[in-house]
Amino acid sequence: LDLNPVDMVAQFIASAMHKHSAIGQVYNLSNPSRLSLGVLQSALSEYGSSVAVLPYNEWLIEFNDIAKQHPNLADMHAAFGEKVCGTDQTLAQLCAFGIPKVDRQNADAHMQSIGVDHVRVGPAIMKTYIDYLDRINFLA
Repeated sequence: LDLNPVDMVAQFIASAMHKHSAIGQVYNLSNPSRLSLGVLQSALSEYGSSVAVLPYNEWLIEFNDIAKQHPNLADMHAAFGEKVCGTDQTLAQLCAFGIPKVDRQNADAHMQSIGVDHVRVGPAIMKTYIDYLDRINFLA
């Protein structure tokens, strides 16, 4: 899982908007530290929730069934079957053998220039997120 706290992303975007040299640039805000699905499963199980890891095609079928009941998910669903910009492959095909690495050079340089660093993600930060979701009854 590639996670970035929203406050860090917002600070990055606000800063880049005021930088003339940022116009036309691509900034991949990919966190160099990633979480496994196992960490998410473990965190959710502490709250009585369970998450099954499914093969992608099985997950896509289930997601499609859910999207039919929730039209606001239809746009997201389309993204999983469409070709990724600049390639002749879908997201599923690109991720079949793991998440592709993205070039973070522009983003890392800009983050360094504004004194912001990637938040190291791990079980502790996942617990913080899950605690919040539990408090707002999202997990119910």
